[in-house]
Amino acid sequence: SNYDQIYEDIAKEYPENLKYIPFDDNLEQIEKRANQLAYLQHYGYRTSLLDITKNPFIALQFMLKGCTLDEWYPNTFYAFAIDPRKHERNNIFMSTMKGKNNNRIKAQFGAFLNFDRLYKIVESGIQKIPTLKIIISKDVSDVIKDIDAGIESAKELQSTNKEVGQQMEAAYKQLKKSVPENVNKELYYFVFSEMVSKMREYYYLEENLFPDFADYVMFTKDKYLDSNEPMRLNNQLENIARYGKKYEP
Repeated sequence: SNYDQIYEDIAKEYPENLKYIPFDDNLEQIEKRANQLAYLQHYGYRTSLLDITKNPFIALQFMLKGCTLDEWYPNTFYAFAIDPRKHERNNIFMSTMKGKNNNRIKAQFGAFLNFDRLYKIVESGIQKIPTLKIIISKDVSDVIKDIDAGIESAKELQSTNKEVGQQMEAAYKQLKKSVPENVNKELYYFVFSEMVSKMREYYYLEENLFPDFADYVMFTKDKYLDSNEPMRLNNQLENIARYGKKYEP
């Protein structure tokens, strides 16, 4: 409810960097506002814009970005078949002006889905955007089947050796509980390490996504982090490839 007030206050504080454009159902105003919001989003501010890119390799980089060896998530890759002539007029797609304050747009081959435009679009006139959704998933059914067979064998063993049979059954049940988490870690570590390695092979580096001075300094600093500090997956895998271990300063 106070989003625009915060946005306006930031624009007043930094008038040379940002201009406040009030929300309006006029498409020209929506585009002007989006160009300003894109600059805010550039610095991590939450907006009604969703980043997309024309370059699938850059999309893969963002899918990998921020993951660590200890935290794994089933990531999703969306591919949109966008026709700018149709979908800029009758959907929420919007290409963006590449200004001097937003170098990332050019580096990331960026555009947006602008949800402010929903207010103006007539539902009956919407031109849908064909979308392909790819999810990295896993199937542990065969593993669970083997463990269940082991549990049954342990139960049968209890008729001749109760203590050993009970220990085996407990061990199999404990293993069954840990399977999804362990498979997740093994699968995602393998997939992500292969992807990071292949991206680097074609010289798609995370630091190239952020050409700003501040970000350049940050990525340079990361190369000399203390070994106890958490590191992004890309850096960890690079060190594994280089030194054969997680990190060696």
